[in-house]
Amino acid sequence: MQRMSTITEAMRKAVSNRQTAITHVLSSKVSESESHLLEYVGKLLNEVMEDKEEFILSTMMSYSVAHPDFVNYLKEQGLTEWEAGYCCFYAMGLRGKEIGNLINNGSHSQHNRASVIRRKLGLGEKDMNYQRIKRL
Repeated sequence: MQRMSTITEAMRKAVSNRQTAITHVLSSKVSESESHLLEYVGKLLNEVMEDKEEFILSTMMSYSVAHPDFVNYLKEQGLTEWEAGYCCFYAMGLRGKEIGNLINNGSHSQHNRASVIRRKLGLGEKDMNYQRIKRL
C-alpha cells in the first residue's frame, strides 16, 4: 500500500481506523468484554465513511490485502483504483442500490459508473452482480 502514489493521509487514517476497529472487536471477543465497544467501533467506522472518495479507495486497499489477485485483475483490465474499489463492494456482497446509497446518498449516478466498469470488464448490462464479480 505504501508504494501506491495515490495514498493520502486520509486513506492511511481510514485503513488504520478499519484495522483498529477490527482489533478492538477481536480483543473484546477474546476477553468477553464488550462495554463501550460498539460505540467506539461505530465512531471509527463513521470516520472511515465520512469522505466517500477516500472510503472507496481505502476499501480497495483493504480488499487488496485479502484478495490481491482479484484487485490486480481489475487493474489489469484498465480499472482505476476508484473503480476497483467500487467492484470490491460487489465482491463483498453489496447490491447496486446499496452501493448507490452508500457512496452517492441514493443518487442514480452510480448506474453510469457501473456501466463504464462493465464495459472495461467486458460484462453485459446484467452481469454486474455479486456472483459474476466474485468469479473474476
